[in-house]
Amino acid sequence: MWADLDQDNNLDIALLTINPTRCYWIKNLGDQVNFSAPIMFPGDFSSLNYIYFMDVDNDRDQDMISYAIGLEKMFCTKNFSESPQLKDLHIWMKMKTRSSIPAKSRSSFNPLS
Repeated sequence: MWADLDQDNNLDIALLTINPTRCYWIKNLGDQVNFSAPIMFPGDFSSLNYIYFMDVDNDRDQDMISYAIGLEKMFCTKNFSESPQLKDLHIWMKMKTRSSIPAKSRSSFNPLS
């Protein structure tokens, strides 16, 4: 998943691995094709199947949306800082799943409503 996680106008890579399930941030250092070593996000990702990034709360930073198929739950991990630190990625809240929203309303889907 490509997303500018540190707001430096370079697309970073977020990677969810399975067996063991871990989530990594690979920072784009901005010089041609130059990336940092993978940085593991703290926390338990064992039930997650998908991750996405979007600005959920309109504060101009990328928040992580994740989905756990077996639990039928969607989660949001809020990014609180202008320059994200890994500690920012600990807060989880249960959200509505997109499938519970009527199809014609999905284009304006707000998971926090």
